[in-house]
Amino acid sequence: MNNWIFNLNRSIIPNDFIEGLIEFAPTYKYINKSDELNVKKRNPAWWDRVLYKWRNNILSQHSYDSNNTIKISDHRPVFSQFEVKFEYDMSKVDKHDLIDLRKFASTKMKDEIDELIKTTKLREKE
Repeated sequence: MNNWIFNLNRSIIPNDFIEGLIEFAPTYKYINKSDELNVKKRNPAWWDRVLYKWRNNILSQHSYDSNNTIKISDHRPVFSQFEVKFEYDMSKVDKHDLIDLRKFASTKMKDEIDELIKTTKLREKE
């Protein structure tokens, strides 16, 4: 039990992980495909979680919530949004890598990537 700690809502998490503040309704156990918690079989709980690790302040959590509109099981999905800060050397950035990265970026980030592609001399793949 040395590697585990109890957090405030009585769930156990490894002591080298972090969890954001839970400010949403329990995510388990709902009556299938409904908004009603199934309290007959089990107490409501925050069963679905987002745990993370970070070093050197490069990761910051911006949101942590559940999605109550998705009702396909007795769980409610949870999500979290993070910002990752890092430094890079533009002389080593490959144009095609940026184009690949753009496929997974948010709208704001896509605009920033487009601007980088237009205004920065990027190396072509060798």
